[in-house]
Amino acid sequence: MDIYLDNCCFNRPFDDQTSLRIHLESEAIKAILASCNTSQWHLIIVVNNPLKWLEEVL
Repeated sequence: MDIYLDNCCFNRPFDDQTSLRIHLESEAIKAILASCNTSQWHLIIVVNNPLKWLEEVL
């Protein structure tokens, strides 16, 4: 299965976890990433500005 996650969802685990909704969303993101890490799913990352992204990565 291919999974598309918007870039902003990767920050959710770092948000204030006192809200139940934010906490549940964070746990969902972590579970999705764990499934991608075990090759059950494929994570697709879309980069809006690939040149800027490459500058930050390199």
